[in-house]
Amino acid sequence: MRGLSIILSLSLVVKISSQGCPDGWRLSYVVPNKCYHVGVHRRIWFEAESFCKNAQPSGHLISISSAFENGNVGAVVISTASVLGCDRFWIGGNDLDQSGVYAWVDGRPWVYAKWDSGQPDLAQQCAESQARTTGLWGTEPCENENCFICEMYTVPPTDCKDWFSHGSRTDGIYSINPDGWGSFDVFCDMTTDGGGWTVFQRRIDDSLSFYNKSWNDYKVGFNNGLEKNLWLGNDNIHILTTKNSNVELRIDLWGNQNPFSSDPNEYLWEKRANFFIDDEAHFYTLHLSTSYTGNATTSPGYGISYSNGLPFSTVDAINGASSNCFSTESQLGGWWFNIACASAALNGKYVPPSWNGNGFSWYTGAARINPKQSRMMLRSL
Repeated sequence: MRGLSIILSLSLVVKISSQGCPDGWRLSYVVPNKCYHVGVHRRIWFEAESFCKNAQPSGHLISISSAFENGNVGAVVISTASVLGCDRFWIGGNDLDQSGVYAWVDGRPWVYAKWDSGQPDLAQQCAESQARTTGLWGTEPCENENCFICEMYTVPPTDCKDWFSHGSRTDGIYSINPDGWGSFDVFCDMTTDGGGWTVFQRRIDDSLSFYNKSWNDYKVGFNNGLEKNLWLGNDNIHILTTKNSNVELRIDLWGNQNPFSSDPNEYLWEKRANFFIDDEAHFYTLHLSTSYTGNATTSPGYGISYSNGLPFSTVDAINGASSNCFSTESQLGGWWFNIACASAALNGKYVPPSWNGNGFSWYTGAARINPKQSRMMLRSL
């Protein structure tokens, strides 16, 4: 949920100092906008990572990208009060996803390491640093208790493009704060088409209903896991598409459920610029460029372009649409409709009531499909 988080027990007071870092954090002199916090209480690796994440919206156990940063971190540790009781410090490196392949928990690329002799020990999964003494790294069982080093950025990422610009390259769930009014989690695609995409719609199966959700459901968003089926919420989509002067939309469609399809495994995609939706007072009206790249629309005016300039409607808030769009014969779900409904309805009933373009559907201008999976993403230009 959006809004201010209540940080419990070991959390830090969020107060920006003259250094640009919260109290208890130290500014990096190597990485712009980066701050460090040295935890002098011993925790297992997972507890240490949870502390860092709860302390700040962009917090994680530290990733170290160069010998210069490694030296900077050592200097910060040495000058920290009460650190003499700590000999080893958890850092964000681990091989939890793939044995022997080390990665940073914040998703940044692994471009530097300072392993001690005989390290890493591939029998152990979590990385630590002797930051107070030699600065060398080793691995230990993640259940060991060590002191730890957190990182954060002074400018909270406003979207997945910001995280990508900070160096994150791993698909996953990230915290963003697009308007300064509080952070919320999103799924970031860091690998498709240059990375930095914020996913705001995804259908992967029939485990979550979209077609019968209310106006308020679409307003605040719903999902059964940000990595699964999701609608990010029209309020959030409005903020993310209007905070920058130009935002691009990418749509990917996989497969065709229609049993009469000649290509059940077809793949369609489309990308358009100047994408945004209005606020709720203006019914989340859709805007996007008429030009596009991709193969999901074969003729202008079809696919999502049919909905350009139309208000959003749901089963309980029909804003200029036909009630037929939500009938038991159509079940098109929340979307941008007019009196003739639309040429696309990616929030329709997953298994449609019929195979003539109803339910979860897309019309290219030449053919109608009922996709098996869909994804809609946005990225600032």
